Amino acid sequence: MGAGIGFVRDAQNNARQNRENLKNKSNFKRTYKNKFPTTELKFKEATPEELEKFRTELLKNKRRENIRTAIITLLIFALIALTIWLTAF
Repeated sequence: MGAGIGFVRDAQNNARQNRENLKNKSNFKRTYKNKFPTTELKFKEATPEELEKFRTELLKNKRRENIRTAIITLLIFALIALTIWLTAF
């Protein structure tokens, strides 16, 4: 019966510490001030030709992967069917 008292006390202590942390927000502001970049990020712009080339390569790779997946699936089904057929006779 006394084993749960420590867990309850720990939960109460954690809740109290969380309330204290919520009240004292200035420490966070002082600690992490000027640690985050304020400049905006600059991204490289792609030309329409580069975008088209990327798109065609992506579609080509996707088609190749779909064909590979279909072949592997058909081979697995063929092996399963062959195994069932050989065990039945």
